[in-house]
Amino acid sequence: MTDGRLAELLAIANDATPGPWPVSVTHTANSHYVCGSGPWRSTAGEEVSARADALFIAAAREAVPLLIAALREARERTVAYTCAACGGIGYVRIDSLDSGTTLTCDCGGKTVVDLATPEERKARAEQPMETP
Repeated sequence: MTDGRLAELLAIANDATPGPWPVSVTHTANSHYVCGSGPWRSTAGEEVSARADALFIAAAREAVPLLIAALREARERTVAYTCAACGGIGYVRIDSLDSGTTLTCDCGGKTVVDLATPEERKARAEQPMETP
């Protein structure tokens, strides 16, 4: 989903009546689900644009699955780490990591990334130190 499309969806959502929206079922021969009842009103009681709300509902049908997919993809490409200084949890995109990358926590603490496996770290620790 492009930044332009996200901006467009946000504008549509901002134009719609603030939520939450109540949902009810009309009891007619063909029952229908209805958001609200009577003239559309904001939580402050003023009439609002049913057209803006209809545009929001229509856009949400296609946008919500795309936004969920984008969020899932972002989560899959993010890794949590523990700050070496404060012990807090930070997050970083996987594709920005290499061994030796320094991550800066909100506390200002620095954590150096080590992508070696536990076995590689153990073997490295067991190697004799070189003297200059």
